[in-house]
Amino acid sequence: MIFSGKDLTPLSREEMALTVRMRPDLVGRKLWDYVCPGCNAAHVFAASRRGYEWIGANMYLPHATPHRCAECRTVLARSAPPHDARLDRPSVLRGLPPDTGLACSRCNAAVCVACCEQATRNRTQDGSLLCPRCFRGPMVYADSDGA
Repeated sequence: MIFSGKDLTPLSREEMALTVRMRPDLVGRKLWDYVCPGCNAAHVFAASRRGYEWIGANMYLPHATPHRCAECRTVLARSAPPHDARLDRPSVLRGLPPDTGLACSRCNAAVCVACCEQATRNRTQDGSLLCPRCFRGPMVYADSDGA
């Protein structure tokens, strides 16, 4: 894999926060990433005096929807969405089994309903769920195949 510094893009605040959460020693450093067109892996680099230092791959989750919860690593259930209800209603999402996969509409993290409920803890007035990775919402239904 060969690329130049021009191909690197700065991490967003959310991506940077998730990266620093995994590697606290990166606080205050300028972080960049390069997404491999072949495998879709996100390679994270830190700017240094000598150029760019490779930090790791897929430091922030997800770049593709995984089969495990990004928080607790529980295997996400492979279930079809309830077809008889509107999926944008908070009451429908709270009624799903705890291992059902949800996706954050902001950071795209795949997490289980149980982690969303634990992160929310009555913080929203409308009963909607918050993402346990970035603490924003709304959460949307997504099965483990990324649908």
